Amino acid sequence: MYPAVRELKAEFGTQVAFVVADMPERETAQLVELFNVRTIPHFVMISANGIEQHRVGSMSREELRRFLLAGLDP
Repeated sequence: MYPAVRELKAEFGTQVAFVVADMPERETAQLVELFNVRTIPHFVMISANGIEQHRVGSMSREELRRFLLAGLDP
């Protein structure tokens, strides 16, 4: 998934803030708890109007791209 995330970060970099959190890392424990992460990969999109959407499990680059675009749509 990292290659797809890197590519999409380059494409959406000015519109979307990407945070990659590895579950076993102590530094990301608060994110894991805050977003109730139980399975990886776990994607969270918080739209500009504060709506939170989650997707769990592997996705193709195009599926992840559509997920991002849906979050950017006003």
